Parts: sequence; C-alpha cells; structure tokens
Amino acid sequence: MQIDIRLYENENCIWIATVPTMPGTVSQGDTEQEALKNIEDAIKGVVAVRTELGWPLTSRVVTLEITS
Repeated sequence: MQIDIRLYENENCIWIATVPTMPGTVSQGDTEQEALKNIEDAIKGVVAVRTELGWPLTSRVVTLEITS
C-alpha cells in the first residue's frame, strides 16, 4: 500500500507527519526519519481499526481553487 504523507517541521523543531486521506492519523518525531517511522506505525493501527469496524481505509481528498 502506498500512502501520501504530509511532513513538516513545526515551530518547536518537531517533525509532524499526517495522512490527508486517513482522518486523525497523525504522528511526530524529533527527526524526519523518526516521524516517518512513527506514522507508519500509526497507519498500521488505523488500518487495523478501520478494517475491524468495516470502515473504508481512506477518505477522498479534493483540491479546491479559491479565487479572490
């Protein structure tokens, strides 16, 4: 399974990883590599729970264009 991850460093120099298509799937780490490892563990947990509950594994992500 390939999953797109949003990865960024916050104002406290902590790396945050989120999964846009899996609501609530968030993790962090002191380094990019640690955050990616932690989000992998979080994804496995979310997949297990969503499968157990019969929920879809992912949600849709759409792009909205905002004009001024």
